[in-house]
Amino acid sequence: MTATPRTPATAMPRRLVLAGALALPAAALSSCGIIPAVQGGSRKGGAGDEAVVPPPGVGETIPYLPLSGEADTADSAVVVDVYLDYLCPWCKKFETVHGEDLKALASEKGVAVRMHVRPMLDSMTTPEGYSGRAANAATAVWAESPEVFWALSAALFEKQPAEGSAGLTDEELIGLAHAAGASDAVDEAITSGRHLTWLERTVEADARAKGYGTPVVEIDGTQLLPDSDELLEPEAVRRGVEQAR
Repeated sequence: MTATPRTPATAMPRRLVLAGALALPAAALSSCGIIPAVQGGSRKGGAGDEAVVPPPGVGETIPYLPLSGEADTADSAVVVDVYLDYLCPWCKKFETVHGEDLKALASEKGVAVRMHVRPMLDSMTTPEGYSGRAANAATAVWAESPEVFWALSAALFEKQPAEGSAGLTDEELIGLAHAAGASDAVDEAITSGRHLTWLERTVEADARAKGYGTPVVEIDGTQLLPDSDELLEPEAVRRGVEQAR
């Protein structure tokens, strides 16, 4: 399950951490799967000393949105952690292949699906910050209804803007949220960036500490098919879960 086959030229880019004196060509920074050396803040006005505001029921230090019921988060459950960025083109491919499987797995007995929605590519839009705003919208909708989260998540990838663009406006994000089934109650959370502090300081910090880009899947804490385009093959995630049962 964790073996890494030879990676062809069309495979997902390797996950790289850029820090200190390490330098790569500028072209290497234009894709997901790479953690930019300098990440622009997604917060309107900057993160500053604002308090971390996780969604209800999620602790400040918990870096994911739980998508399975309490009965399926026991120690005996197979834990599936998924790391995504809504600006990442490879994540869009991942969603196309595995989105319905993940939704189904989240409702299966003995499986706990946990989504890490990241602002990793915040610096890749003009102005900076779209990844965080999209992740904040998904988090706000999850807080109202985890079931509606799946529909919005799929819509965010379907309407994925190009890197270098401004991304969707807050009004467009709200429109997608309403179309997915969310109520007007999510509007303020989206426009205010309510959960951006949590996304930046907890979700993103956790993923960076592991050296992860996107998309990444862990099953019971072990990365599935690292640095391999096989992660984008149909049934790859489900096979990994079945092998872990």
